[in-house]
Amino acid sequence: MAINYEISTTEGSIRYSGRKGRPPADLNRAPAKTETSSPVWPLAAVVFATALLQNDLWFAGACVLAQLSVMTALQWLVLFAQRNANIFGLKPFRTIFALKAARFGAFAAALACAFLLG
Repeated sequence: MAINYEISTTEGSIRYSGRKGRPPADLNRAPAKTETSSPVWPLAAVVFATALLQNDLWFAGACVLAQLSVMTALQWLVLFAQRNANIFGLKPFRTIFALKAARFGAFAAALACAFLLG
């Protein structure tokens, strides 16, 4: 499985001119599976529908805006804490799990607000 590289010189500088040869046969062309984060817009739609059924359009819009703004602020705080974990003397934590918790926490708070204030 040797990969040959062709290097050519042009006026004293080295320039990479491309890879020669064939890729290995066992190379998997399927995209790598990545961990996805929690959905944002379906959660906002649930809050909007609940608030709309409990009250009116303005209240539903206010609930969704509050949910999205609180969620954004919580996510910013999670990313800020992750970036500065060494400065604070903390071990780095699982960012995806913390972001999911922030999103679902904001969703639960907005849903509770829609039920209690509606």
